[in-house]
Amino acid sequence: MSLFCITIQEITNLVASVNLTISSIYGPFCNFTGTIFENERICTIQNFRLQNFDSSCKRIIGNVIIGSGDEQYVEKMRNVTWIYGSLLIEETQLANIDFFDSLEYVAFFNCKR
Repeated sequence: MSLFCITIQEITNLVASVNLTISSIYGPFCNFTGTIFENERICTIQNFRLQNFDSSCKRIIGNVIIGSGDEQYVEKMRNVTWIYGSLLIEETQLANIDFFDSLEYVAFFNCKR
């Protein structure tokens, strides 16, 4: 059995496809840390902490959680265009989420790394 990984190009094509339905994908993500795709920096994040988030990351691989106390840091998310993972906003005092104006896709895949 050969081992493969899912590339950022493959993920992007799948998510952006208009007439494609996928019930499940099995396979690990390739290592994208420090790479650039379509002129956007990709960052793989294991334990997301908005306070420590590098705002030069435009594509995030990992689960993004914005919680109580993160309100003062949300502007760091202004340039994010893709999240390859889940997005959870909970227990905040946020009145709006306009800091996500650049966000185009949140693509959650149940893939093992």
